[in-house]
Amino acid sequence: MIDRLHILCLIVFLVWPLGRAGGDEIPEVEKTDISEIGRLLKKLDDDDFDQRQEALAELEKLVACDDMKAQLATEFGRALLLPETSFEVRFHLQRLCRKLPKAQIEPQKNVSVEELGRLIDQLDDDSCAVRMGADYRLRWLLHVDENVESVRSIIEEKLEAELELSTRNRLQSISDFARPAMVAEYWQGRHCHNRQHLLIGVPSYTPPHKNPSHFDRIDDKTAHCVTGVTLSEGDYPVGVAFPHPKTQDAFFHLINLPTPRRKMDYENRPKQGADAKHLAELSRRTLDRILQQRRALKDNELPMLAQLSQAEVSRFAGEYFLQVEDEQFSDSDTGGYSSFRRGSRHGAVCERLAMEGTKEAMPRLIEAIDTGRFLPPTSRAPYHMQWIAALAIANRSPWPEVDDWLASLIERTDNLIEGRGQGPSLGATAAAILLKRHKESHRKYNLRRVGETFMQRCRLEAYAYPSEIAPEKVLMWWEQKKGEKVEEK
Repeated sequence: MIDRLHILCLIVFLVWPLGRAGGDEIPEVEKTDISEIGRLLKKLDDDDFDQRQEALAELEKLVACDDMKAQLATEFGRALLLPETSFEVRFHLQRLCRKLPKAQIEPQKNVSVEELGRLIDQLDDDSCAVRMGADYRLRWLLHVDENVESVRSIIEEKLEAELELSTRNRLQSISDFARPAMVAEYWQGRHCHNRQHLLIGVPSYTPPHKNPSHFDRIDDKTAHCVTGVTLSEGDYPVGVAFPHPKTQDAFFHLINLPTPRRKMDYENRPKQGADAKHLAELSRRTLDRILQQRRALKDNELPMLAQLSQAEVSRFAGEYFLQVEDEQFSDSDTGGYSSFRRGSRHGAVCERLAMEGTKEAMPRLIEAIDTGRFLPPTSRAPYHMQWIAALAIANRSPWPEVDDWLASLIERTDNLIEGRGQGPSLGATAAAILLKRHKESHRKYNLRRVGETFMQRCRLEAYAYPSEIAPEKVLMWWEQKKGEKVEEK
């Protein structure tokens, strides 16, 4: 039997159609399920406290059931749109909705002026439930871009009249929700530590700062800052990371939110693991834009690489080396931080790969090495950073073909540090990594460990050959090892 709440829902939704433009209706669900949910919603507003608690416990169980989540989201969303839904029921439903997917209830387009006027009048109703229902429904209608201007114009007209402060505040809140806006994210240590929500064209003051944060225009590419607490006047990129102007360990990210729908999409993004996923997407957009521009990284962008997703930085680096020519830093140019190792811009990126790079950098990094895309070391920056980066990744984040690549280097006698006669060699260090991967001791082949602070910071031990015949012993072992692997197959 269909209960009273269900009948009320049907009546209201016939008066206020929820389908898309063109007469499409919301997909129907089984009546028995709707009836049961309706019964619990009605019971949730019972005069008896125990009945309310029992209904809430039953709804909690349904919310935990994966098969019911989509249906519950729709039914709860419908109930929240009703002005008759009480404050207590609304409170519980909003809390439960946070555990559910977004309700698939699309507002109609081009809502009539009469309906909008009725909803706006309800914002000043004596009943708190009616006021909250009208507020909720107006914001829901604003999810359709075609409704935004109509809602804004009617509210702005209302705001010109004499109003009580509480009424004015409610109207202003809806008006602000309908206005173009943006978010300025502050990132440090690969976490978003602050999000500043701003209305376009409206200065926002944050005590004790004297200057307001004020952007007067924005699109999906560029935002113009009039004044800011940290940012000075000028244009800034949108949708990508850009360096903090006063520190090297942070960056900003500006997001364009021109419509209420875009605002809600931003607010409703998944929260669990959000920073890591968001950072990966942001890093890819940022680095892809640099590749599209085919330009060298700027001095203040180089330290920013340490703040981005290292998998994305690694993916970017190999392509960057192949597309952009290397540039030497001048003796006076340190880019605001120590450059004694890096020497060149490609060297600076390789230093980042050596510290935290992943296998996504390979094999494009190897291709860049083989095709001579790196400037030679200098006395000020004697490290062969491209080789150190590749060896560090092989040691830390091996890729499928890593053994064959390491074996191909065993006979190389190149020094990893230019001018260090007894320093670590490319071949010996590669051999040591290969031996370690197969649980063989470097001492068995008399490889000599060389203390090298920077390479140790990259979790890479440096080695040298004690004699000319040492590489031959390692090669003999590897040939035997490969033969054993073939027999195993």
